[in-house]
Amino acid sequence: MEKRATYILVGYLSACEYWNTVGPAFLRTWQQRRVATRKARASLAAREKPQLSEGGRRPGGCRLPLCVLVGGESARTSTASIVSRSWKGPVPEGSFVEAGDGFLVSTPEFVFLQRANDLDLVGLILFGFELCGRYSIDAGSGRASQLGRPLTTVEKLTAFLERAQGAHGRKKALRALRYLINGSASPRETALVMLLTLSRSLGGFALKKPRLNYSINRDNRSQAMSKRSRRDCDLYWPEEKLAIEYDSDKHHTGSENISSDTKRRNDLVFRGVTIIGVTKLQMNDAEELRKVARQIARRMGKKLRPQTPAQLQAYHALRARLDIAKAHYWD
Repeated sequence: MEKRATYILVGYLSACEYWNTVGPAFLRTWQQRRVATRKARASLAAREKPQLSEGGRRPGGCRLPLCVLVGGESARTSTASIVSRSWKGPVPEGSFVEAGDGFLVSTPEFVFLQRANDLDLVGLILFGFELCGRYSIDAGSGRASQLGRPLTTVEKLTAFLERAQGAHGRKKALRALRYLINGSASPRETALVMLLTLSRSLGGFALKKPRLNYSINRDNRSQAMSKRSRRDCDLYWPEEKLAIEYDSDKHHTGSENISSDTKRRNDLVFRGVTIIGVTKLQMNDAEELRKVARQIARRMGKKLRPQTPAQLQAYHALRARLDIAKAHYWD
């Protein structure tokens, strides 16, 4: 069989569409990524204009036009089926996976770096939470769907960016990385965490980062209360033994669900955990959420400073940016 000279390198939004469709099962092994990345580097060096085969065959989930990477301006093209972006920086190990039929798709870590060139800081943080969380958002409809496991982790993003010295967008990506946390279960949970933990200049309350969907193991004192060996908290600060439980309409209505939630919370309290509930109405009310932030700060032994006019403006801008009340965030 004749070896293919060049491959079509899928990136940016098209790579996002691919990963949202196929999920983490197609992330491949490290060795497979290394092989695919070597092929991608050779294709970038060839500087040939990419084109789709007859019929527009492309990786699963990718809409047209397909966004692809090329090695220089001479290889750039813009048609109804392909829009190319020039990538002149380094291509770190682990940047691509094979998707068959002559396509190499950017890995989630490489897509994070690419999108640092398109998104502002808050947008990149949102995207990072999605990559490190258990949900994906369709770029077309804005609807969220659940994933069995994250596409990547904060640790993997950190390692990738360490290998991407000199890449355009790396500085912004590293700044966004400081705010990311693994394991968000929904866009709404991400919005809550960002409002509580982003810096005050970005519109947040600058609280210490919690663990997300953290499992608390049963201790001897709670064995008589529950047969379950562990309980999960939406947001959890281990040092303070403080948990935030978000009460969404979708998952917390109906007598059976309410009874289950009550048992879970009673079990957590018996384990010595302080629980603060946050409702959808509190999330949607700027002042009510500020009160929640004050409660958390007091539990941490701190006092939440009043917001300056500039910080207050940033707070409301962040809330608007997070689309707090939009219906496509499952509630």
